[in-house]
Amino acid sequence: MEYTHAATYYVQNFKAFILICDEYCDHCDLSSSICLTCKTNFVLEKDKCVCKLVLQGGVCQPAPLGTYHFYIKDFQPYTSKTQVFSDSTGLSYEFFADYNTTQRSRQISIDGNNAGGSFIQNEYIQYPINQVISTPTDFTVEFILYMLGPIGMFSNIQILVDSYIIGQVTNFGDLNNIMFNHGQLYNKQTCSVVGYSSCYKYNAVINLFQIDHLNTIQFKGHFNVTDSKQAWAFSDLKISKIVWQPSICTDVFYYNECIKTCPSYAPLFGVNQCKDLLEIYKFSEYVVKLFFNYGSVFFDENALLFKSKLTSNTLQVYNSKFMFGGYQAWQTDQFSITLVCNPHYKARLFVKLVLIDFGSNNDNNMTVYFDQTYKVYNWQNAVAVASTEEKGDQLVQDYTVTISGTDFEVNHDDRELLVSFNCNAFNTAYCGLYDFFVIVALCPINCLRCSDSSTCLEIKSDKFVLTVYYDCPQGYYQQAGSCIQCLNGCKVCVDQQSCNQCFDTYIYYDKQCFCQINGLSSGDCSSDCHPLCETCANFRKNNNLQCLTCDTNQGKVMNIQSCECQEGFYLTKNFSCERCHDICKNCLLSARFCIQCNSLQNRELEFQDCICKEGYFEVSDSYTCMKCSDRCKTCEFFETYCTSCYVSQMRTLKENDCVCSLGHYQYQQNLICSACNDLCEYCSDYNVCTSCYDVQFRILSVDKCICQSGYYQNSNQLICSQCYYTCSECNGSNEFNQCTKCPKTRIRSNVYLNVFECDCKVGYYDNNELECIDCSTYKYPPITHYCYSKCGDQIIQWNEQCDDGNLEPRDGCNQCYLSNNKCLTDICLKCHLGDCQQCVDGYYLENDFTCQLCSPHCVTCLSSPTQCVECKFYTPEKECITCISSAGYTIIDNQCISLCGDGIRTTEELCDDGNTENGDGCSSFCTVEDGYICDQICVKIDYVDIILTESPFDKIYDSSRSITLTFDQVVNITQAPLKDSISMITKIPNYKFTAKEITDRTQYTKEFNQVDIQIVIQLSESIESPEIIFIVSKNTEVISKDHFSFQSRNQSFTLLQYQALSESEISNTQNLVRFNSYILYLLIGFAILAFLFGGLDIFWNLLDTLQVLSYLKYLNVLYPYNLETYFQLFGFAEFDFLKSNFSVEDLISSSIEIEDPALKFKEEGYTSLFFANVIAIFIVIMTTIGTYIFFHIVFYCIYHYAKKVSSHQLIANYQQQEEPNVIIFLCLKLTRTMQKYFYNLKIQYKTGILRAFLTISYDLNLAIFLQLMSYSNSSSILILSSLFALVLMFCEMYFIYFGVIVMSNKRFYFELQEVQLKYGALYEGIELDSNPYSLYYNIVLFTKKLLFMFFLVFLYDYPLFQIGFVSSLNAIFFTYIIYNKPLIDKSEYYKQITTEVLLWITELLILLMGFGQKSEFLGYQSFIEIGWVIITILTLLIFIQLIIDIRQHMIFLIENYEILRILVNKMKQLHQSLFSKEIHINNDESQSLVGSSSRGRLKQSSSKLPSNQSSQKQVRKLITFKMNDSIL
Repeated sequence: MEYTHAATYYVQNFKAFILICDEYCDHCDLSSSICLTCKTNFVLEKDKCVCKLVLQGGVCQPAPLGTYHFYIKDFQPYTSKTQVFSDSTGLSYEFFADYNTTQRSRQISIDGNNAGGSFIQNEYIQYPINQVISTPTDFTVEFILYMLGPIGMFSNIQILVDSYIIGQVTNFGDLNNIMFNHGQLYNKQTCSVVGYSSCYKYNAVINLFQIDHLNTIQFKGHFNVTDSKQAWAFSDLKISKIVWQPSICTDVFYYNECIKTCPSYAPLFGVNQCKDLLEIYKFSEYVVKLFFNYGSVFFDENALLFKSKLTSNTLQVYNSKFMFGGYQAWQTDQFSITLVCNPHYKARLFVKLVLIDFGSNNDNNMTVYFDQTYKVYNWQNAVAVASTEEKGDQLVQDYTVTISGTDFEVNHDDRELLVSFNCNAFNTAYCGLYDFFVIVALCPINCLRCSDSSTCLEIKSDKFVLTVYYDCPQGYYQQAGSCIQCLNGCKVCVDQQSCNQCFDTYIYYDKQCFCQINGLSSGDCSSDCHPLCETCANFRKNNNLQCLTCDTNQGKVMNIQSCECQEGFYLTKNFSCERCHDICKNCLLSARFCIQCNSLQNRELEFQDCICKEGYFEVSDSYTCMKCSDRCKTCEFFETYCTSCYVSQMRTLKENDCVCSLGHYQYQQNLICSACNDLCEYCSDYNVCTSCYDVQFRILSVDKCICQSGYYQNSNQLICSQCYYTCSECNGSNEFNQCTKCPKTRIRSNVYLNVFECDCKVGYYDNNELECIDCSTYKYPPITHYCYSKCGDQIIQWNEQCDDGNLEPRDGCNQCYLSNNKCLTDICLKCHLGDCQQCVDGYYLENDFTCQLCSPHCVTCLSSPTQCVECKFYTPEKECITCISSAGYTIIDNQCISLCGDGIRTTEELCDDGNTENGDGCSSFCTVEDGYICDQICVKIDYVDIILTESPFDKIYDSSRSITLTFDQVVNITQAPLKDSISMITKIPNYKFTAKEITDRTQYTKEFNQVDIQIVIQLSESIESPEIIFIVSKNTEVISKDHFSFQSRNQSFTLLQYQALSESEISNTQNLVRFNSYILYLLIGFAILAFLFGGLDIFWNLLDTLQVLSYLKYLNVLYPYNLETYFQLFGFAEFDFLKSNFSVEDLISSSIEIEDPALKFKEEGYTSLFFANVIAIFIVIMTTIGTYIFFHIVFYCIYHYAKKVSSHQLIANYQQQEEPNVIIFLCLKLTRTMQKYFYNLKIQYKTGILRAFLTISYDLNLAIFLQLMSYSNSSSILILSSLFALVLMFCEMYFIYFGVIVMSNKRFYFELQEVQLKYGALYEGIELDSNPYSLYYNIVLFTKKLLFMFFLVFLYDYPLFQIGFVSSLNAIFFTYIIYNKPLIDKSEYYKQITTEVLLWITELLILLMGFGQKSEFLGYQSFIEIGWVIITILTLLIFIQLIIDIRQHMIFLIENYEILRILVNKMKQLHQSLFSKEIHINNDESQSLVGSSSRGRLKQSSSKLPSNQSSQKQVRKLITFKMNDSIL
């Protein structure tokens, strides 16, 4: 159809809109709104346009225009700017170098202008400003910053004002990612400078707000300390006072920001303030915030839930808003969303509904559901949209609904909130919505449920109940319904730009809070730094810790943001820096673990050690290596003591000198040896040989090398060729008929020719050697052998012509000699005139017409035995098999079988070693056995085996296990250290362990190494048999000298059982040990008193008991934790403090190898060397003798002094007839008392020496028996030590014998004073009138000690016998004491009985533990319980000893000290006066009290005196004194 007239058409719902790009975007993609190009000077970053210069008035420009200056985030106008300090060329600063840098030129030329710098590493500068400030003022700091070279990541420059870090320039990747914290960098430009690969220039500015002091400003760089090519410089430093122009906003304010219009979620409030919907409630938040257009955000990601269900995904615009739904998109659908909310008490809905083309049709409506509240909207309760922009004949009205009041405000505290929109539109009507917001009124902070903003019904709790905040806490301010944190360290603020008050640990400056500890305005203000840092910045939000300063006095240096050890220092486990060894320029882990060497010392790195370079050697007085002689490749001790030589100089090492190698000689003074003639092994000149090569088969003839006998010169070859083996000399050929001389046992084949063949003489046989062997030497040769010569055995041999096996003379063979008939009927088929013409199969016809037997492998043959016409045996390839024994075959059942075990390897055999035994590499079936390789002979493959050894000192109750990993042979390792290639696993399910420490003690060399790796494993929990698998990584090649490696790289090892201790076990053990230690302290205290005031027998008896207890730990039983800890308490009784301080073991062991004693003795520091173990004993004896000598000297001096003074005084008094002076008298009295005291000590120490010997017998016998147990004659010191031990052993035996002789005397003998002084220690405290066997008490005790140590040492490997014999000693000694009652003191008697019984019970319990460990019928808990019983028994023993010793010593002191006796008597008298009913006081009571002790002694003495002496009266002298005036 064609239209020929004009017409008018209307389009309904036609709407056009323009998509505007980002404000600073020049061109964008319409489909995605992504910016493609930016406006001038803007940079596109992450789809946004960013200004890297100065953003002012929407224009990005290199510098601010007019009176504008950088404020906080952008540039703001100012009213005045007054400069107070400047340095345009960077010249007047104070420079501070780094630890390894020096003062340099203060300026550098950049682009032809002078600048301050350059600065590297941690160098910094400082300016003294000293600005006087009367009132707080704003300042600005401006400068030009230059970045020189490739700046590393996180390299930074800090700006400090009065020690406060006000800003920091940091590189976050490249020079396009340099940020100025709290400041601004702009106008980036390239620059040129000599010496650096790149140069960039920046204008920098930073402000100071309301400061009241400005004294110094510092610029501190933190660059890489190992790269001097990274540097910075500066210029044009200016500091100015600035007054800002008050900000004026002609539009509206939204949170102190001036904007053109209020956003839809912040309606206008008042004249020009936009108030956010969140301000409705005290604490609130948006749950939904969708379909609004503030800034460039139109759709939130949550909108996708709606968008995905629309029939049309095309964005629609209504009233300049992107909306949800719209024309032909939303008509009859319901869209719901379930919101998840934080704890709240109220919710409110805000939304704008668009009812498109609803008209006045009541069927078109839209229902809104909010929680349990809903409302239906249609044209009647909506606002009609003005239709001025709609054209056409038929217009359908649009409506809008604004929901913003309290219609949809509900009380709500459930976690979930339902919002739903249901559109019921028909025909051409549609629904839409925009400005969709849902807010909730939140409960107070840390409240889970509430009724309003001030009433909390349930408080949130973590590990404890949290505090509920009804207002924002300190350090926060309220904005938009939430609490926002202030600046770091700020206590009170109103926004995030400035602070009004700081917390106590911060200082207020520049409207910020600076930490008093580190001077930072960010990060945590605490001293909890990493041990490497001196001060630090701890940023918990990103879990980043940054060092600010390092302690240079400890060898630390700042490297960008962390502290490292300076060059020449290494980091220890406790994060301190220790100095490397002088040979290391840098080291790691330890002082000698070098990673870099000092080249000035002529050293180079090899396996973490700085060794002398090749051609240098160590000297003792310097760390600088000295150069070797030019001949030496390496040397030691001195320059000519070579240890290796240069191959290029043709030299080899001989007796530590580099001499010319084989085939070379020294020519004049040349370093490189000249080559000899090729025929010479050594020579003195080119053609003068001094020795010849054996491998060339030559011998020296005068000064020439000629061929040996049996060899000949073959053309120009160096090696002589061998003649045929039958020739002793030949004619330049190895043919058998080219001999020129035959050996003795061979004859020439032709006597007329010059060359001939050498055949064996008759009666000799050929053995493929030069000489033939005489048949007469071959007894009983086999039939097949040439030398077999038995006539009649049908075998023709060397001395026979025939052998038909009979004695018939006329059969052609008579006595093994041929007659005329040469035919044999059984093998000759055709005969003519006695000559055979044809032979049967298996024979061939010889030239003399006789039939000869073919080879066994031929069916028929021709001309010779081996020239088969038809073979009997074939290979699969149809080749003949020579089935003879010499080829390794034999015929069995008419089959050719390979003969295994004959030493000949055939093609069917993998090996043949000449026997049929298994286990030698080649089996009885001639196959190669596992673990062997076979060629001509079988060689066992010596695989590298992993050897694991657990430390014998590991304890069952200790979680650590120490393992030594070695190999059974030296190996070459491709990747050292090997410890990095070792891993460990366990097959035990869910069991965890850790490799606590792996120490590689291997001394690595370039060739083969003996591996020694110490591994410490930490077990996590108790386990019976912890099995660990050790694995050597396949990435590391380990090769032995025989070029073998591992058969298996895995090695399983079962560790010692681990029994974890409970806290109660540890606590109980420690408490009980502490209690026992207190008792021991008391015992030792009383022993010291006895030592000082007499009664040494108490001291010796105590030491005997403690020594026995200390040696119980050497019984060969694994003690539980409690018992082993308890036994360590008595270590001092072994004089272990002397052993540790006076040890000679290290001195001796450095020169000789000493065999270790049994484990428990070694663990306590004992060795098998008598000299080392006897040191403590020697010191005790010498101390005792020295004390005796000291007392003897003191007594001698006092005696002679008193005698001299008293004699002079008596003579003077007599001459002057004066009374004695009181002072002199008192001095004489004191001297006399001291004389008496030292005399008594002298007497006691005479016997004390002998008593000391009896006491140390335990230690002495232990030293003797440990030496005799490990006797060795490998060293003179060991022999001498063994000899001394043996001599002392015989001395002890003699002492026992001599003691028995002495103690066999009568009673009166022991009362002699001389005997008491010499041998009093043998019978001290013994009852002399008792049983005669009681006299031998100390001898029996000494013998018991000797046998105790003998059983302890020699039966150590037999623990049950060891413990049994030791316990029997206590039982026997107990019986001896009971039967003989040898002790005078009953307390000591009962003490000894108690000690022996309790020790015997203890040893029986230890024996039970030994049985339990042997038969494994007791668990570890049972051992713990037995341990508690033993500890209880021994504690009781010590306590009983304490009580008895206190009683004994008090009795001794009262008997020997008069003042104590007087005190006791007075106490008795006082007791009687208080508690007696009748008290009788005599006139001389006081005299009796004073003299009671004296009368007691007199009474005791009078009983021993004759009667006439006892009746004598006591005569008293009256002595008067004259007091001199001078004294008064």
